[in-house]
Formats: sequence, C-alpha cells, structure tokens
Amino acid sequence: MVVAKDEGPKALALDKLRAAKPYFKPEGGTITSLSSSSLNDGAAAVLLTTATKAKDLGLRPLAELKAFGNVGVPRELMGEGAFKVIGPVLRKAGLKIQDVDYFELNEAFAAVVGAAFHDVDGLKPERVKPVGSGISLGHPVARPVRGRWSTWCTSSRGATARSA
Repeated sequence: MVVAKDEGPKALALDKLRAAKPYFKPEGGTITSLSSSSLNDGAAAVLLTTATKAKDLGLRPLAELKAFGNVGVPRELMGEGAFKVIGPVLRKAGLKIQDVDYFELNEAFAAVVGAAFHDVDGLKPERVKPVGSGISLGHPVARPVRGRWSTWCTSSRGATARSA
C-alpha cells in the first residue's frame, strides 16, 4: 500500500469556521463539523508488559504506566470524561498536576479541550497534546490515543518528560 496524500490536517478559512452550524445544540452550540475531528485511516500498536518481562525480552521500556482510570458522565456531557478522569488518576498515582509534563486528552471536539482548561486547575495549554490532536490529525477509530502515545514515546526517547 502506498500512501500518497495525507488526509489531514486541511486548510481552514476562519469565515467558514464561524459560519458552521452547531451539531448537537442548534442554539448556542460550539461543536460543528469544522470544530470536530475528521475520520481517517490509521493504525497503531502498543505493547504493554511488566518491567520483568521487558527485561527478559531485552526490551527497553519507553514509558511507565503509573495509573489509569475512567469516569462516568451524563450522556449530554459525554466529552467531559476525557478530562474529569485527570484528578482521580493523579490521586491514584500519588502525583500533582505540576508533576506531569504532558497530558493527552482523547477528544474529538475542540470544545472538550476548552472545557478541560476551564475545569482542571493547573492544566496549561502548552502541556496538552504535544504531538497533535484528533481534530488536527484526524480520528481513526480506536487509534487516536495509542497513535499519539506511540508517537510521543518514540519522539521523546532520551527525554525526561513525565506524562499522564
């Protein structure tokens, strides 16, 4: 297979963005087809194992999973789960927000990231999505976070950054 053309990102005129009709909430909504991710082809893989098994296989770990979690939110607020989980995961890992250099939010809508900055104390734009987002890079089904994590881990080899 030859990939001759990237499916995204695409140029976007601000006047078209301003004129886009809201999708979920017709009056006053902010989520439109132009502030959402495109569907793209893509693939990614992550090998998750123990430190002992990695050593047995002669593998050098690229990252350490300190904690994980999920939260439930009302369906009308479904995007908020991407950031409502930050506090519980940080507490589970015994970390504070300033202990983490980069955050990955699994979002498909720009409004989710904006809400995260409003809702999560100490979350800074320069520390979120360092290798792009579903909106800028596209949103292949089941690939966004794994793909950006694998890109982040391999591009950060030798770096001392900590991520959650």
